[in-house]
Amino acid sequence: MHVLEAMLGGTRRYLLDVALGLPRESFHQHVVVSLCRAERAEEDVEALRAASVEVTVLPMRRNLSPASDLSCMRALRRILFAWKPNVIHGHSAKGGFLARWAAHGLPMHPRPAIMYSPHCFPFQMRTDPLRRAMYLGLERLAASWCDVIVAVSEAEAEVGRQAGLRPRWGYEVVPPGLDAGKYSTIPRLSRAELGLPSGRILGFVGAMSHQKAPDIALHAFARMAADFPDASLVFVGDGPLRRRLEGCSIAAGLGNRVAFLGHRRDVPDLLPHFDAVVLTSRWEGLPYALLEAMAAARPVVAADLPGVADVVSRAGAGICFQSGSVSSAAAALGAMLALPESALTALGAAGRQYVEACFTLTGALGGLAELYQHSAVKAMQS
Repeated sequence: MHVLEAMLGGTRRYLLDVALGLPRESFHQHVVVSLCRAERAEEDVEALRAASVEVTVLPMRRNLSPASDLSCMRALRRILFAWKPNVIHGHSAKGGFLARWAAHGLPMHPRPAIMYSPHCFPFQMRTDPLRRAMYLGLERLAASWCDVIVAVSEAEAEVGRQAGLRPRWGYEVVPPGLDAGKYSTIPRLSRAELGLPSGRILGFVGAMSHQKAPDIALHAFARMAADFPDASLVFVGDGPLRRRLEGCSIAAGLGNRVAFLGHRRDVPDLLPHFDAVVLTSRWEGLPYALLEAMAAARPVVAADLPGVADVVSRAGAGICFQSGSVSSAAAALGAMLALPESALTALGAAGRQYVEACFTLTGALGGLAELYQHSAVKAMQS
């Protein structure tokens, strides 16, 4: 049984990959999701049910809401009693907490193995100290109810260990995966067909939100734009910061050099036109935007976040800068654009090779399948 509140972005993609990708002959799956924050709710539910995955909609809320959270936890307990899973796997902060709370101390025999995938721990968010301390305390409590924390990288697992999160059986690292074959390294459509500008392009792919920090990308570009008059910055994605950043772009005199494309479903066609992909997030687990850029053989300029910096460094796929620093990001963008074409090609090729070796969808599904089966047996014997 999977439990997820935030059915959008990377967590949505991860859950769909797992629920639709695990073999039906070996796994009977039940997805419990909230559609309060969902991108394509009806489409996703239909796809899951068509693949023989049971779906229960539960109105979990993103923010702390004691009455709602208690009600959802009790509903989850009723589902657990009725369905009796061998494994319950909570995803992201709210779904992960509720899943562990519901399964903790449940008088079931055999009991389910209790797993949690943080997809970036909530205490990693850039927020006020009191809220961060509260998130850290809740994560420590819920970790004591959990058998396994499933991290997307060794760096994420180390963040949990250093924070004092102690699941009963420890940590397992199962990197996410994608099909690199879906990402061409050469353009299939022209720039005119895609609505892209001429010249060199720095591409930002992600939500226009505080977490993804498109403001840092824009302000960094403004600082170095005069030195690279043929360069443009293209934002692919939508969100609450878009309108304000459009105004900032015009005010800075960059209106003709910054494009806002909004939400697009043709990212694989856009990526080959980018000279580099920019990832300026304030906090992350291991974003698909990074892996997609590398799969398309695009060099990356990325914030030095745990997990992200490790991948970029080991792959030799780009340049990292100090997270949250506009000046550091501007220097990194300038350094990237100053490289000769041969160096950019080499960075892109190294990234593609690393993704093909370490982040395959087959490998991710195989790793989870093995972990589920092993943990189910261990829970039955405990």
